[in-house]
Amino acid sequence: LDLCVAIEREQPVGAAVYALTHAATERFNALDEAMHEEDSEIETAAREQIAADVDFILHTYGYGDLDLEEAIAPRDW
Repeated sequence: LDLCVAIEREQPVGAAVYALTHAATERFNALDEAMHEEDSEIETAAREQIAADVDFILHTYGYGDLDLEEAIAPRDW
């Protein structure tokens, strides 16, 4: 949701959206780290769903031509 709000607020042009997707990915990294501290983790299915959701958001906002792997490049999960 934060990613969608940021895209709507900033309306980045082209690859500039990567700064926003990277920030969102870093928040998931922080969540995963907090989960590890509680002897848990973001499971494989959830990781795949997060990536699919980012891809859906990119397509929905007209950034479908951008590379999903680059969009979530800073991921640690």
